[in-house]
Amino acid sequence: MIPQFWKLVLQDKNMTQKPRRLHVTLKDVAAHIGVSHTTVSNAFSRPEKLSSDLRQKIFKTARELGYSGPDPAAQQLRKGQIGAVGLVLSHDLHYAVSDPAGLAVLRGVTKAYQSHPTNLLLIASHDKEAEGPCAAIPSHAAVDSMILYSLATNSHTVERASRRGIPLVTIDQPRISGAGFVGVDPTSGINAAVQHMLQLGHRRFGILSLKLVPDRKTGFVSKERLAASQYEMILTRLDAYRQAFLHAGFEPEECPIWECGEAIEESALKGTMKLLQAPSKPTVIIALSDRLAIAAIKAVQAIGLSVPNDISIVGFDDIPEAEVHKLTTIRQPHEEKGQQAVKILQKKNSCQEVILQSTYIKRNTVGISSDKFSRNL
Repeated sequence: MIPQFWKLVLQDKNMTQKPRRLHVTLKDVAAHIGVSHTTVSNAFSRPEKLSSDLRQKIFKTARELGYSGPDPAAQQLRKGQIGAVGLVLSHDLHYAVSDPAGLAVLRGVTKAYQSHPTNLLLIASHDKEAEGPCAAIPSHAAVDSMILYSLATNSHTVERASRRGIPLVTIDQPRISGAGFVGVDPTSGINAAVQHMLQLGHRRFGILSLKLVPDRKTGFVSKERLAASQYEMILTRLDAYRQAFLHAGFEPEECPIWECGEAIEESALKGTMKLLQAPSKPTVIIALSDRLAIAAIKAVQAIGLSVPNDISIVGFDDIPEAEVHKLTTIRQPHEEKGQQAVKILQKKNSCQEVILQSTYIKRNTVGISSDKFSRNL
């Protein structure tokens, strides 16, 4: 027995129509009316070629049959355009949408496309899985162009994207022959930071680095590990500090570097403790990202020391959380990086290179040098 409720529903005039055919095509509409499929196509794409009465008849029939019009994707393919750009990320999507620096770049890209009818496809790099459906996405994604954000030099994703023959722009790393590039010169910000720390009496430094090689290793960085690095951006920042140290009369070898892994906060906590246990205990921990620096602040406070009275900490990025922690840092223009990448793509066949500048931001985590470290750390 049919419940009373369903009886009422079935009596509704909208529910008594004949079932609609699935996947109704343009030819179905044409056959129903008795016109050519070209005539129906013109109603949607070239309405000026038809009389008003015929257009309205075609639209009415299309609605009744459940036909919504030509497939936009198919139309764009025929024109040789998809109407979408791919943003390829160096991490999985969960990390990408939780990383403040990456989100700022994404904001810059979306702002640049506000006035253009372009869709954005987020693509995660799957270099750990060289084969498989996810890893193959950069080769087959339906996009007209790609922005590659901070990938390793030998990334399979870079190789696959390069073979597409579509316009490419990389942000931060790596540089690709024939592609546009947007990067940040850290020199001005790092020079100002080193000069400020020297003025405050600091002479011993330790560095918390982002990963140098896309593997799971962490620890103090050897010359061999440094030489094997596949991330140009990290090498650029380390070299900028090296040059600033040399200019100040320091030997960079005296500055220990701890490489943090993908679990940034956890690695930075461990790295901070290892740096503080080094033979020449640093009075400043230099972090190559703000997330590392903020983790270092927490590690220092967890063992009863004070920032900056006992140890100073400087970051890199100037993410929103940096201001919350009053972190002294080096600012890079994340949103502008995304906007500049879009501008390059909008210039046909452009291999333009845009280098933005960094700025030293003084807050509260760098103070006068102090040697109040416990010898038992």
